[in-house]
Amino acid sequence: MDFIAKEGHYSTVAPSITLLGDGTIIITNIPDWWLTSFGKPQGGFDAGRGTWTIEKHQEWWALSVGFHDTEGFSSINHNSGGLGTQMMLVGQKPPYSIYLTVGDPDEAKGMLFERLSPEKKVVTQ
Repeated sequence: MDFIAKEGHYSTVAPSITLLGDGTIIITNIPDWWLTSFGKPQGGFDAGRGTWTIEKHQEWWALSVGFHDTEGFSSINHNSGGLGTQMMLVGQKPPYSIYLTVGDPDEAKGMLFERLSPEKKVVTQ
């Protein structure tokens, strides 16, 4: 949360990613810089409902996610007809974390989401 506030200058929110067993993903209050050019914060947040599957990405694993309706996304053009992207999985055993890269992947900046109790849903690095 400090990373989001200090580096991104975002207001305090509780971002979350929910994965349902039927292949549905629900995201809320995700700072828009995970999808902007060079990870430049624009001050908005993304929210939406879509689908997810697990796929191999080079030597790692990722969630392949798709959102048909992007009305709740401040980071993209809403006339684009949807959004498909990946969220990286982190960890050697369950529960895995979900990592959203911010900017250049070589800079190792991003938001790390862990499965936690309802009171605490996100950890950032």
